[in-house]
This record gives sequence, C-alpha cells and structure tokens, in this order.
Amino acid sequence: LIAMRYGSIPVVRATGGLVDTVQDGHTGFMFHDYNANAFWHAIQRAAHTYYTDQPRWQQMQRNGMLSDFSWTRSAQGYEQLYEWAQARVFG
Repeated sequence: LIAMRYGSIPVVRATGGLVDTVQDGHTGFMFHDYNANAFWHAIQRAAHTYYTDQPRWQQMQRNGMLSDFSWTRSAQGYEQLYEWAQARVFG
C-alpha cells in the first residue's frame, strides 16, 4: 500500500487483504492460481502494459496514488456497517 502511494504498480496473488486493496487492471495486476505460470502471466501482462500502453500505465499509477487506505476510511466503513446492522436488528 505504501508503494502504491509512490506510483509502484503491484503484481499480487489474489489472497487476503490484497483482494480488497488491488484492483486488477486498475491499480495493479492480480493472479489467482498459486503457481509459477499464473505469476509469470501476470508479470507478462504488467510488462506488456508498461512497454506498449504508457497512458494506461500512468493512469494505473495515478489510480494507486489516489487510493485511500487510511484508518479514517476504514472507520467510516465500519460505522456504516454498524448502523446498517443496528437498523436491521432494532428496526
């Protein structure tokens, strides 16, 4: 997440919190299968984008740099969830 703030584009496996933080083709490149071929394919996609589509690459950098992973945003999400749950339980 810190690297994205400075313009790095991640290549990640779709696991854990990365599923929520990296959007494939928008803020990074994601692969699902836990094997070298899937990883290699994701790296090839990233390299292809870098070498053949600089405007898209730069937009992905901006998307990552503008992503908000702050505690304030997380707290707001939890607050909304609690309000929704409270309304469902107590009407």
